[in-house]
Amino acid sequence: MFSFLFPAAKSEASVRVKTLANLEVGETGRVLEIRAKEPLALHILEIGLVTGAKIRYLRSAPLGGPIQVEVDGFLLSLRKNEAESVWIETTI
Repeated sequence: MFSFLFPAAKSEASVRVKTLANLEVGETGRVLEIRAKEPLALHILEIGLVTGAKIRYLRSAPLGGPIQVEVDGFLLSLRKNEAESVWIETTI
């Protein structure tokens, strides 16, 4: 009825949520939450993966080895099980 008052957005970005371990090389996003038991969750927070941090997936070692990411401008390496506990919000 009053659609002329509320024009549709021209380009709405689609948001996806997935674990850090499931990101593709070069993909970026923001840390949404940490889903881990206390010792692992504290370790992840202490190394700088806090809610809202900008993150970019750089590379991974072969055979399920550690991954390398850039978090707010610094490089960080994580084991796969640590990366599976970090949930990321990405935009398409």
